[in-house]
Amino acid sequence: MLFGSVPPEGAVWACAKSRGFQVVVEERNARNREKAVDTSLTAMMVKDAWASMCPVRHDAAVLVAGDRDYVPAARALKERGLQVHVLFWEHATNSKLRDEASTFTALDPFLQFLTRRDLAGYGQAA
Repeated sequence: MLFGSVPPEGAVWACAKSRGFQVVVEERNARNREKAVDTSLTAMMVKDAWASMCPVRHDAAVLVAGDRDYVPAARALKERGLQVHVLFWEHATNSKLRDEASTFTALDPFLQFLTRRDLAGYGQAA
């Protein structure tokens, strides 16, 4: 799933949708600030963890975010026996989230790969 806010809408949303992601877009407030994105993602994480995930199968949540707002959700999933893997930029990941995560992977070493324009068709059948 991909969570975000409008505006903007465009290439990122369309690319994610074309690759099978469910895109959840929340409206911005009157000051054009992002609202409800973190809580929407948190609610879905916890809902999915209880409805679909099983510690016995070694199911894990993968969170690509670095905000401290996700600490309670990560803690709740870990208390349920699930692994929580956090991936985000080194400088932008809250230390409490990093500490709460089962594992943390910095995305910084992958910047050139993640921003390659020649990957536009990556994963699509020829």
